[in-house]
Amino acid sequence: MHGWSSPSAEGVPVRSLDDDIRQIGGTWSVLRGERVDHDTVLLALGGELDLAAHGPVTAVLRELERGGCRLVVIDLRAVTFLDCWGIRVVLDAFDRCRAAARGLLVVAPPPPADRLFELVDLPGTLQVAPALPVGLP
Repeated sequence: MHGWSSPSAEGVPVRSLDDDIRQIGGTWSVLRGERVDHDTVLLALGGELDLAAHGPVTAVLRELERGGCRLVVIDLRAVTFLDCWGIRVVLDAFDRCRAAARGLLVVAPPPPADRLFELVDLPGTLQVAPALPVGLP
């Protein structure tokens, strides 16, 4: 189900997941999951990041992390609902990244989903950005 796409401009094999490859009940989806280059993986999520999404999203993220990388980027800009299980996805990724000496960048969800981020002070704990960094597609 997860195959290697053609090499990038630098000749690096890029791991790619098709749009909306995994979905439960129409409430959440993986909008994009790919190895951007040797050092970076990107997971963009949409919809509701809750209990129903926790296990499958964690599995997709672990698959992307396999093979090594220096930076994991989780893009939550299209997330419309976030609960404690969605926060758990991010914190579990943070724990794995810290244990593997890799960075984690979280692109914050829009209001009102960002409220929980603020309540648990994730911007004070994690590297949180309002948008994807320049250079990431």
